Amino acid sequence: MSNSFKEVLRNGSGDNIPVWFMRQAGRYMPSYREIRRKYSMLELCKNYETAAEVSFLPVKELGVDAAIVFSDILLILENMGYSIDYPGNGSPVVTKNKFPSNERFNSYAAETIRKFREHHGDFPIIGFTGAPLTILSYAMNGKADPDLKATRKAIATQEDSLLDLMNELKELLINDIKEQVKAGADAIQIFDSWLGYLPYSFIRNNYLSILQEMSAEIHSLNSKLILFSTGTNHIWEMIGEINPDVVSIDWRMEIPQAQSFFGKEMIIQGNLDPVIAAADSETSLRETKRILESLLWNEHYIFNLGHGVLPETDQEILKNIVKEVHNWQI
Repeated sequence: MSNSFKEVLRNGSGDNIPVWFMRQAGRYMPSYREIRRKYSMLELCKNYETAAEVSFLPVKELGVDAAIVFSDILLILENMGYSIDYPGNGSPVVTKNKFPSNERFNSYAAETIRKFREHHGDFPIIGFTGAPLTILSYAMNGKADPDLKATRKAIATQEDSLLDLMNELKELLINDIKEQVKAGADAIQIFDSWLGYLPYSFIRNNYLSILQEMSAEIHSLNSKLILFSTGTNHIWEMIGEINPDVVSIDWRMEIPQAQSFFGKEMIIQGNLDPVIAAADSETSLRETKRILESLLWNEHYIFNLGHGVLPETDQEILKNIVKEVHNWQI
């Protein structure tokens, strides 16, 4: 059976425009909340059988064209001797352990992908990783670093040690990517949600080459790279230099601008504002239609949000968005 997500990755177009949502398995789903009553976030990520079930929930309940592995970008830090906690099931707290573990490398996402493959055959599943500086911003600050204030200060005051840490993390992320592809991921999405806050010169002189190396590793595995960032329209030329297969854009930009800039061969993904997706059905469907009507071309395009699904989103609205996208004439 053909799948439009796979067809777009392979050939540029399928029978319909494919659609999936970032953070599509989450708190807005009653079935997910029921599972979370039994497990903490860490317990769920490390229970591969259940995490695979959660990864498939949006496929079953919304009709999306791809699953994304249920995991967390910060878990990779355990391999560097950090502990991750979610007090009160809230925002993550990252702590450096006094005595780092010497256990073998762990890729929780890869183990979940293997379980997913056992139960759901060749249905497409997206693996993912955070980008190095997005992850390090949590490690250095111990928690979320809004606007990268602490990280930007570290770039200015301790750049050499920061680069050493970033290169160490890069190697772990490449190992994680390899394990996810080996387990059966159809593509890898790099989440670089804070990229738009970094100084231009730091990206050009230091960070770009790290992202290019990660991209080259993904392509050496015959896999596909989806690159997601926010607030980065001012560095689109560098985004192109990373050589992604799919550029996922946030809600601040128009899809036609991205299509025009990157050209007909680049797959563009996005970009319904999550706030609008969480509004009423009429508003969200109107904006969905507006985005679809605005496309310069329907090929090489994947519908998604401009960031993750918000917890207050009505599941039925997302289901209707999926139907609207699938019914769109291409």
